[in-house]
Amino acid sequence: MGAILAVNASLLAGCLWGIGSTMNDELCFLSAADLRGRISRKQVSPLEVTKAVLARAERLQPELNCFITLCAEPALAQARATVANAITNLVMVGRSWCDLFTSG
Repeated sequence: MGAILAVNASLLAGCLWGIGSTMNDELCFLSAADLRGRISRKQVSPLEVTKAVLARAERLQPELNCFITLCAEPALAQARATVANAITNLVMVGRSWCDLFTSG
C-alpha cells in the first residue's frame, strides 16, 4: 500500500508542479519572492529548485572552492517533504481532483 501511495504522490506532484521541466541556472538567479510566486502558481516545485541549486553548486565547486560541505541529501529530503505536505494538505481539505489541477 505504501508503495502505491508513493507512486501516486509522485505522479500527482508531477502534474501539480510540472516536474520534469528543464532545470537550469535560471532558477538559481530568481529572488525568493519570484520563487515563491512560481511555486504557488505550480510552475516549479520546491524539489526542482533545490535540485537546480545543488547542481549549480556541485558544478561550480571545483572552480570556486566555496563550500566546505554540500548537504545535498538533507536539502533534498526537506524539499520532498515540502511537496508531500502540500499534496497531503490539498487532499485533506477535501478538494476534488479537478480542483487540484484547475485552481491556483
